[in-house]
Parts: sequence; structure tokens; C-alpha cells
Amino acid sequence: MKNKLIIGAISAQLLVMQGVYADTPALEEVIVTAEKREQNLQDVPASISAFSAAQIEQAGWDDISQLETSVPSVSVGGDGDSRPFIFIRGVGSRKFDMGSEGSVGVFVDEIYNARFSSSLSGIVDIERIEVLKGPQGTLYGRNTIGGAVSLYTVKPTEEFEARVKVAAGNEGYQRVGGYVSGAISENWVGRLSASTRSDDGNMTEILSGKNDGQDADAVRVNLIGQLSDKTSLEFTAQTTSLDQEARLAQANGEMGPLGLYQLGHALPLPFLPAPLSGAIMAGIQAGTVANILREAALDPRNVKMDHPGFSNLESDLVSLKIEHESDNFLFTSITSRTSDEVHEQTDFESTTRDAIWTDVKQNSKQLTQEFRFTSVDGGMFTMDDRLTWVVGLYYFNDEGYRMDDYSVGVEGNIPPQYYPAVQGLAYSQARQDVTLDNTSIALYGQATYAVTDQLNLTLGIRRSDDEKDFITQMITNTPGYPFVAAPFTLPQTLEYGSTDPKISLDYAINDNSMAYITYSSGYKSGGVTFATWAQAGNVGGFAEEHLDSLEIGYKARLMNDRMQLNLSVYQYDYTDQQVQTIIVVNGAPSGLTDNAAESEMTGVELEVNYLLTNALRFDFNYFNQDAVFGDYADKTGNPMQFAPENAYTVALNYAPDLGNNLQMRAEYSYKDEFQFDAGNRAISLEPDHGVVNLTASMDLSESASIRVYCNNCNDELMRTQVTTFATSQGGGGRSIYGPGRRVGAEITYNF
Repeated sequence: MKNKLIIGAISAQLLVMQGVYADTPALEEVIVTAEKREQNLQDVPASISAFSAAQIEQAGWDDISQLETSVPSVSVGGDGDSRPFIFIRGVGSRKFDMGSEGSVGVFVDEIYNARFSSSLSGIVDIERIEVLKGPQGTLYGRNTIGGAVSLYTVKPTEEFEARVKVAAGNEGYQRVGGYVSGAISENWVGRLSASTRSDDGNMTEILSGKNDGQDADAVRVNLIGQLSDKTSLEFTAQTTSLDQEARLAQANGEMGPLGLYQLGHALPLPFLPAPLSGAIMAGIQAGTVANILREAALDPRNVKMDHPGFSNLESDLVSLKIEHESDNFLFTSITSRTSDEVHEQTDFESTTRDAIWTDVKQNSKQLTQEFRFTSVDGGMFTMDDRLTWVVGLYYFNDEGYRMDDYSVGVEGNIPPQYYPAVQGLAYSQARQDVTLDNTSIALYGQATYAVTDQLNLTLGIRRSDDEKDFITQMITNTPGYPFVAAPFTLPQTLEYGSTDPKISLDYAINDNSMAYITYSSGYKSGGVTFATWAQAGNVGGFAEEHLDSLEIGYKARLMNDRMQLNLSVYQYDYTDQQVQTIIVVNGAPSGLTDNAAESEMTGVELEVNYLLTNALRFDFNYFNQDAVFGDYADKTGNPMQFAPENAYTVALNYAPDLGNNLQMRAEYSYKDEFQFDAGNRAISLEPDHGVVNLTASMDLSESASIRVYCNNCNDELMRTQVTTFATSQGGGGRSIYGPGRRVGAEITYNF
């Protein structure tokens, strides 16, 4: 009730003030392509946050994880850029392996990438970002059950343009990037952009001196040719790489029967050899583990680990887009091929004990093809331009291989001296090999009919069919002991499918405001279970999930376009939600993805942009939600993961007309406490926090400009990921921390 009163009071005050500034400048209009055609943001009956190239540059974003400070309903987490995940309105997934995809689709120039890590490793030459909230099943397809994030790159220009940007900051941050663009011939234009970035990261392993900083490189080539007056061709090639010399985490402990303990150091398993049982008990009773964990808790950013690990990621993209506009329709063909290679090593329990570490190798190749027909003014089936429509066919194929190698040292549950080495495994207890061939085909269509000059009706539908052929192989040199009790090879074919409708009514109240009500459905494909060491736990994988959404919205431009107000209220019916936990199988930590029953979620979002004066703009974004598990065993009633009850962003933008293009922005972003773990354990609770960001830029000359910034100025300590281990095996977990205070400057020179 309190939130409703606040929103009502704000709306009433805005209406009273309308018309006061009738002869002054207005907010700029924002053009988006969320519905596969250009539209004014205020005319789209959906909840969308959009950011222009100027806003992206002013904020200094170099990966989209920074979206969460400007879009309160967005939460971005993960274990580095190679394992990111995005939640929108509390809907997302922490799955990062090859057998599953996220619940929020990430698209670059309309191309979907099932493993979007490369999209986060350094934004290069971005023109616009659109954040679509709620299920986008009709036009964007499978795995957009929580929403979609669409990035659009800057296109080549006919006139010659070139830019170089050099940036530096604390924590070793350095970045050099730029582009060159112009005509190649009479009918061809091209653009080459590149970026290289490095930093010292957020955490340091003090024994080795290694940190989790990143070296990220990206190069992109874009060519557009005019084949005829009505036909164009666009070719894109991109390569990205990401290297981390260490993958670090803070070890977390929990209280148990013997005091403070953590993964692998609970009471020994009854079937372990007597010498080993005694060694584990002696370590627990001597307080060795407790002392390690107490020391780790003192300084989260400086940790001690016997295996700091590393991460290497390489990704390549080639795409071809053809557009042909006839008098009747616009035909679009988008073909893409993406390849990814990942190699990582991680200290599983994140301590100095020589216990468990993992080695992961993964490679995949993804092929997509989309054929789309879109209506044009005066074209076929437009009913005197009262009907706009789009129909399309989409094909997706993902082939890949992943190896998870779990090794155990002398202080693990089963040290090497108790089993013989096996060729190819060294002293590894277990290896999981998975080969995957994932194919999806979809047919979709959406049409909007102007019932009257003020009332529009939109109908859409998409049919998706997925088939996942995979082979899971478990190898062990300790049969009967953790991890793999019995080696096996399991070939399977899993099939999933869904029909997702959409219906929307929008009504133009006047020339400056509209209201809408939209029902939409989303579907996330089921997938392959990873790190579940028993054959029975791998049979059948896990099921798909579905989400039905009802949203009511209001959009307005007030005070002679000095103010923009967007308000939306939604209710979700979420069924078979995929939830990831770590359990114990045969005495070993095992990954489990199961399907929660049914949950209902409700929420409200408010976005206000207001020109207080010609030079000063006020931005206010507020988000409130109620997201708890409705019926999920012992987790019923628990708050969902990454679902803070309240979040908001307040910002002031100052741009006085001094002739030097001076622009300043001060931003405060706040999130309530939220849980990383569905079990709502104490170590997975992230406290409420607020972040202050400051930036200022100005022209130094006609060609050069400078920007200075301070991100997380208050040096808030925040986690991006918490992995919790099974309490029956010692509990505890490992935490990943995000950036602290970052200050720096960048100079841009335009040729």
C-alpha cells in the first residue's frame, strides 16, 4: 500500500505541474526496434529501457553488467565474464554449462548466442541497448522467458570517420579502443573497430601474487554493400578473447555440530579407509579448517588458495544479413556462425587445503538462420496501412563438447595414495564428458491492427520445437568411491516444444499518452544435467519451464515533452522453474537441476525522466516485486534468487550551454537484500546496498574530449555469486566479489 501511495503522489504532482514549461526544450525521442521495426519507445506497448550511444559513452560502460545500476529490475552476476548470468524481474538462471542456456536472451544485431559470455567481455562500438522486460516468446523465441537484452552496433558511414579512445584508472585499468569508418567504393561502406582492455581485478591470491584481473580483446569488421536500389548485404566478422590468470573466491564457513566447517571437511564417510577417516577427523578436531575459514573472512579481496586457477575464452562470429524491400514487404535473411572455446581451472573449495580442483574444457559451434517478412507502408495485407505485421522462420543448431575433470589432492576426501593412477586421468577421481547436438526450429508471426485511430490490437504466436541429442560419459579410477560409483556411457535424445501466444491492446489517451494491457507467454527449453555423477540422475535431463505474464502499462510525455513517465504493473504465473543446487550423491558434491512447482510473482516499475531546467535532467527508476517460491518442497515461501523486494536508481544530469559540451552525471543505485541460493541459507544472503557513480565529460577542442569518472565511489563491498555446498558434507560455500571503487579518465580524439 505504501508503494502505491508513493507512486500515486508522484503521478498526481506531475500532472499538476504539466504545462509550466511550455516554451522550453523537450526530451529527445527514443527510437527502438523491439518489435522488428522502428518505433518511438513511447508507442510500444511493452516495458522497455533503452540507452543511446551517447548515454553508453557518458556512463563509460564496457560490459553490460553495468546495466543493473541504471535498470533496477536487472541483476547481473556470475563468476567472471566467462560465466555470467542475467536476471530480469527475478527471472533468470545460474546455469552456465553447455547443457542449458540462460532465461534472458542476449542478442547482438539480432543474433542470439546461447553462451553470451563474449557479449560481456568488452562492448565495442555500440549504438543502442534495449532491455525488454517480461517474456519475449513471440518475436525473440525460446530462452527469453525473463526478457531480452539487445545490443546494436554502429553501422558504417559513407563519410570518413575515425576515433581513438585511451583510458586509464586505478586497479591497473587500461583500455585502448577506436574505429575507422567510411566508403570503400561507390556501393560499399565499411567499419573496423577494436578494443583492448586489462585490469588487476577485484581479488588477489596473496601466496602466488596472482589476481583475477582480465585481459580482454575484441576486433569487429562490418561491411555493407548496396547490391541494387532495393537490396543490401551486410557482412560482419568479430573475434574476442578473455584471459584471467586466476579464478578466485572467498571460502565461506557455516556452523555445524563440530563448530565451523566447510566443503569436504565434515564427518568422514563410513566406508572410507580407516587411515583416511582418522586423518579427516584429526583435521576437524584440531581446528585446521576453522582457522582457514576465519582468516578468509577477514579480508574478502585478499585470499589464500593452493590452486588459483585460470580462465581462457576465445569466441569468433561471422554473420551475413540480406535485406530486400519490395513494394509489398521487406524480406530479411540473417545467417550467423559462432564458435567458442573455453579452458578453466578452479579451486573448488577455495582454500589452501590440497582438496578438490576442477579443470574444464569446452568448445562449441553455433549456427543460426532466420528468414523474416515484414510489412511496409502501402504493401500487401496492410489494409490501407491499418495493419502492420511480421512473420518468420528461425533455425538454431548448437554442437559442442565439454569435459569436467575433478581432481583430488592429499587433503581431499580420497587422497591419491588410496587409488592407482589411470592413463589420461593422472590422479583425477572423476571426469565427465558430454557431447551435445542441439537443434531448434521455430515459426512465428505478429500483427498489429488499428481498430480505431486510438485503439490497436496486437496478436502474436510462436511455435518452437527443440531436440537435444547428447552423450554423457562418466570415467573414474575409484569405482565405488566418490565421485563416480560406477562408470557409464549414456546416450539420450530429449525433445521439448511450446506454443507461445501474445495478445495486447493499447489505447492512445491523447497525443502524448497511452495505456496498454498485454498477455504474453514465454518458454525456456529443458536441458542436460551436469556434474550429477550417478547414471540415474542423468536420465531424462530436466524439463522445460513456462511463464505467463499479464502486464498493464501507462506511458506519457508531459509538461510539453519536458517529462517522460512510464509505469507498468505485472503478474507472472511461473511453472516448472529450473533451480540449481548442490547435493551429495555417493559421498560427492553433485549438481542438481530440478523443476520447482508453481509460483506467482507480482511487481511494479516506474521510470521518470524530467527536465528540471534546460540544463538539468532528473532520472528516477523504481522497481518493487514479490517473488517467492509458491510450492517447492521445503523451499516453499522462500524468496527467489536475485529478487530484491525494492530497487531504485536516482540520477541528476547537468549539461550547461558553455560551448564546451560539458556533461555531468551523479547516480545513486540501491537494491534491497536478496538471496543467491534457493535454500535461503545465511551465507547466501546479500545485504542491501547502494552504489554511487559520478562522471563528467567535456570537449578539449573540436577533435578531442575528456571524461573522468568514479564508479562505486562509496567502495561498497558486493558479491556477484555465491555457491553453497551441501550441509551434509560440511556446508559453507564460495563467494565472488564485484569491483570496488574505480576512478579514472579517458581521452577521445576524433579524426
